[in-house]
Amino acid sequence: MLHTLTAQSNIPTLEQQLENPTLSTDSLVEVYHQLTKLYVQKKDYPAAIRATQSEIILLKKKGTTNKLGDAYYNLGSIHRGLTQYPNAQKNAAKALNIYEKTFGKKHKEYASVEVFIAQTYFLQGKNKETLHWIQKALDTYQYLDTIPTTTVLKLKLLQSSILSKESKFFAAQRILEESEQVYQQHQSTLSPDWLARIYNNIAFIKEKQFLMVEALAYYQKVVAIRTTLYH
Repeated sequence: MLHTLTAQSNIPTLEQQLENPTLSTDSLVEVYHQLTKLYVQKKDYPAAIRATQSEIILLKKKGTTNKLGDAYYNLGSIHRGLTQYPNAQKNAAKALNIYEKTFGKKHKEYASVEVFIAQTYFLQGKNKETLHWIQKALDTYQYLDTIPTTTVLKLKLLQSSILSKESKFFAAQRILEESEQVYQQHQSTLSPDWLARIYNNIAFIKEKQFLMVEALAYYQKVVAIRTTLYH
């Protein structure tokens, strides 16, 4: 959600702008916003956190806006990159609350934070919470005019993978069958490799159930798709 920087943007120039007493609040917000991106690119994460916190202070004075939600989301992303998961979730929760007030729950930005929270729980190995937030995101996506198909497929594949590891094979296969339906509906805009990934996961489930003939059949489908795709 960070803005694209201009080619002329650089840290010394932007830091110098902060000393300008005539700079408007909106301009200061943009300077801190750009500094955050540059600090992250340089892997100077403490500086990136400070810049984003300064941006948040300024945005709070302007009231609750979607930009404030973006800033909290960015701050959460930095913390997650540092494996500071509690801070990541705390800031994501603030972003979610702001997006609910500014956009409502049936909005792509709201859903993107739900995905972020699901991924953050997954990185911590918290499967129950991951599944909960994946489902919340999938439910939100159903209300959107344009569904991000690849994101939905990624979530469903992760969902089925977690369920498979928990030996909940029937639930996992049902989700994969739903994934195949999503692929069939949007196949003109998707790589066939998505179907290969779905079949590969189904084959894995069949193998775990000792249904070797069915597993082999799905593995052969995977090979056929990828042979056509990459040769």
